[in-house]
Amino acid sequence: MDILQCAALDVTTSGGFGAFLTATMRGDRKGWLHWLGVHCSSFVMTSRGSTGRSMANPEGCSDIPAVESANKMAARVALLLLATSAFLGTWVVEQPKSSLLFQLSPLQFVCERMQVFKCQFWMWHYESRTPKPTVLWSSSRAIAKFWMGSLKRAQVRAEQEKRNPGKCGPPVKRWIDKEGRQRFKGTFDLRATGQYTAAFGKKIASELHALKQFTPRPSEHDELQNLDAMTIWSAWGWEDLWPMADMTEFVKYLYGSKALKIPAEWAPLLPREL
Repeated sequence: MDILQCAALDVTTSGGFGAFLTATMRGDRKGWLHWLGVHCSSFVMTSRGSTGRSMANPEGCSDIPAVESANKMAARVALLLLATSAFLGTWVVEQPKSSLLFQLSPLQFVCERMQVFKCQFWMWHYESRTPKPTVLWSSSRAIAKFWMGSLKRAQVRAEQEKRNPGKCGPPVKRWIDKEGRQRFKGTFDLRATGQYTAAFGKKIASELHALKQFTPRPSEHDELQNLDAMTIWSAWGWEDLWPMADMTEFVKYLYGSKALKIPAEWAPLLPREL
């Protein structure tokens, strides 16, 4: 599913987030894969100047609407990852290497509470037009299978012209300013590098079984496995309401749905108003 083809899948909207959660809860209990190519423009190096993001401040200038929206997306992605694992799925998040997405507090929350595996590789090995250093984060240790070896500059130079029959320009323009500082900015051709190649798509399909197979599963002896959902819900604390994810807005959206049917036994546990 691609947000560029269907705006209704925008996870920052209540309808889009609801669609993702619904799909997550319908995952096959025997194992399923949730692959997310999260929109990266707000988190990569080329947008540092406009977002104010850095390793010291990955949330950036959150008073800027575009940055606030991207942070909301990141928080909701984190919730989707937790939900995917809860419903026995395997998740993978793909980002450019320079992305700070997993430095944001909601994604750090995920990494602190479950095993998360990381694989860095060159998209060049999957017939990409540019080298494109890429990183995959996953709940499956089989993610290491996407590593295809190192990349030498000579390899790129030897095949660069052949891989660029359309004579597309470089994705990033670099120059030295009057004060001797190196500057760079994304070009028109940068967006095209975000598209997966057919070779990469085939690799995902070929590793589907391994990704599911090598995802840690809850132990049968885990005490939580023997508790019903209502007991777990009642025992939860509500100190952190994840304001970055704007979940109050989402819950109000659900409460306003004519199709919402709350089981009678759950009604006493849920608030009547927010």
